[in-house]
Amino acid sequence: MFKIVDIISGYKFEKRINRYTGLVSKGKTSEKVFIANTGRLVELLTKDAPVYIKKTDNPKRKTQYDLIAIEFDKIIVCIDTRVSNWIFEEHLKGNKLEELKGYKVKKREYKIGNSRIDYLLENKKSKCLAELKLCTLVQDQQMLFPDAVSKRSAKHLLDLVSATKQGYRTIVYFIGLRGDPNTFRPNKELDPQFKEAFYRALVGGVEIMALKTKIRLENQDLLYSDLEDISVKK
Repeated sequence: MFKIVDIISGYKFEKRINRYTGLVSKGKTSEKVFIANTGRLVELLTKDAPVYIKKTDNPKRKTQYDLIAIEFDKIIVCIDTRVSNWIFEEHLKGNKLEELKGYKVKKREYKIGNSRIDYLLENKKSKCLAELKLCTLVQDQQMLFPDAVSKRSAKHLLDLVSATKQGYRTIVYFIGLRGDPNTFRPNKELDPQFKEAFYRALVGGVEIMALKTKIRLENQDLLYSDLEDISVKK
């Protein structure tokens, strides 16, 4: 397994103050934490759930800690979207993604149309747009996305369809930073608009991949395993 970050354990979740801020406690000590995930996370962010936090390097920031992961049903779930991007880039550099061997990051947050796609990748022959979606919701070992209505995510998929018509190779990764899912499908019951965009992407030439990694705590290190493919249910 490979190290993500040094973390601080022993804290429990108290409440979500707003989209980006939460409150955690350890005994009589309470800390505000930054939540780098705009999803609802209601299944995970429950009162008294064990959480894993990291001290920030920026003394001027309003919140001095980041909420990196949370323990749910004896499974550690990483909820920080920055971690999924970092793990993706590590796999890309190590040529561990079979479908992207030989590609390198040309630009992050690449603007196309009215959207920004996570990555513009290049190899000697082609350009590829890659969008990452962190999945935190799992039901009966099935990973679902999104966990809240997301017009932005639907638009990303439609923009990838348009980019495919312009000659780009396009790919979207649904990534679970948790070890329990075996399959992935769009959360069509919650977000019909995203479901429609997902199916348009499927028939429009966008490659759709689903991956997971196991997260483990060892001493004060948060570790991850190599990304594994899981099947996509249509």
